Amino acid sequence: MILAEVRKLATLYRDKNIGLSLYLNIDAKELRRSEIKTTLNHLIDEEFKNANLNHEQRKALRPDIDNIRSFIDFDLIQGKNRGLALFSKSAINLFKAIYLPQPIEDRILFGSNFLLRPLAGFLDDYSGYLAVLVDQSRGMFFEVEHGETVDYYYFRDEVPNKVKEGGIHGYDERHIEKHIDEHILRHFQKVARKTFDFLKKYNYKRLFLVGQAETLSKFKKTLHSYAKRKLAAEIEINLTKESSDIIMAKIFQKIDEIKNKDHQNISYELEDKYPHQAVLGLDRVNFELDRNRVQKLLLSRNFRRVYPVCDSCNYLIHDQLICPKCKTDLSLLDYETNQTTIKALLQNSEIHFLEDDKFDKQGGIGAILR
Repeated sequence: MILAEVRKLATLYRDKNIGLSLYLNIDAKELRRSEIKTTLNHLIDEEFKNANLNHEQRKALRPDIDNIRSFIDFDLIQGKNRGLALFSKSAINLFKAIYLPQPIEDRILFGSNFLLRPLAGFLDDYSGYLAVLVDQSRGMFFEVEHGETVDYYYFRDEVPNKVKEGGIHGYDERHIEKHIDEHILRHFQKVARKTFDFLKKYNYKRLFLVGQAETLSKFKKTLHSYAKRKLAAEIEINLTKESSDIIMAKIFQKIDEIKNKDHQNISYELEDKYPHQAVLGLDRVNFELDRNRVQKLLLSRNFRRVYPVCDSCNYLIHDQLICPKCKTDLSLLDYETNQTTIKALLQNSEIHFLEDDKFDKQGGIGAILR
């Protein structure tokens, strides 16, 4: 899973070798490969021009530059992949490519620590959901991870056909219907066992059930109590009549509703627990992280971006520059919040990105303590 890969990258926090982090929008609907390469070249040139690197560090980055250019030339796969995160640190023979199902802002950073905050944002948006699509003969399982659906498992049971008038083998209609009901019950029990297995093995946060109302009502009775506690929503839809695109759109709509409600509840929790079990501000958050006391790291989704764009000409201003309006060092803010994110990843803290005007005015960073 993506979270495990991100945490592995975070473990290099104390490795001082220079490395490269790259985020690229690779949406095939918008960009040809030649345009992606042009963007990449521009990012590299701008970073070399503005980054504070000595001669040895610049020399050490050359293999990393070659690695990412080679990847874009020969290994890039677009299609359903709309975003790409690349991490390269040739000094320790590390190269990692992570495809993303959503477009992402183009970014590059040379530094000893990888830029992981954007990936943490993806994980907060869509991570840890299991959707079970069920009808009287099928069971379909989908993992929803950072905006992508992964088809995990599918099976189909052959339910006996309805019997012609008069019955067969001496059974009347009532006995035949009972036989069909028993077969459907066994099918539901099989789907319920598989649901429990997936929830325990991968520790999904939330469970969605998708199907017709009557089917879901009967299926829920076969679920293990552990699965019932994870149940977040029931999405009523006829699986045989609706397209997969419509079904998935309804699932993502429900995820957005739950995510927004979760973030609202986190804002309430922060307000309720501050200042005894919650803190605000970068210094206080880092102090509590150093004591391993942060349960939930909270970052503003509207936090200043590393690459602000000029409102007049849309020119991409490099992060090493100071904001011409408020004189804030944008690169320092980005560097510090990225370091904070890495610390939280290493401590298995939850990371949430909030859209809250009040939270923004309080500095855009906080933590709820263990």
